Amino acid sequence: MIVTYNYDNKLDTHAAGASLYHLEISKLLKSTKIEDIKFIPHSFKDVLLGKAKLPRLGDEDIVLNNIGPYAWFYHYIREKIN
Repeated sequence: MIVTYNYDNKLDTHAAGASLYHLEISKLLKSTKIEDIKFIPHSFKDVLLGKAKLPRLGDEDIVLNNIGPYAWFYHYIREKIN
């Protein structure tokens, strides 16, 4: 199983409120090791700019929408890449 999520370490310098929450969740996921689950970070900004792609996902895989009010973009992107 793949779990992919946004990780942007540039938030470290100015995260507050919801952004801080999403940053802390990303840090936890980045340090998590669970057998049979592959955690794959990505830069949501780079995905939107076409500089990075989300991995090809199966039915059991998860895109964690940890970007607050922009989460609907993930659904759109996932629909387009699968």
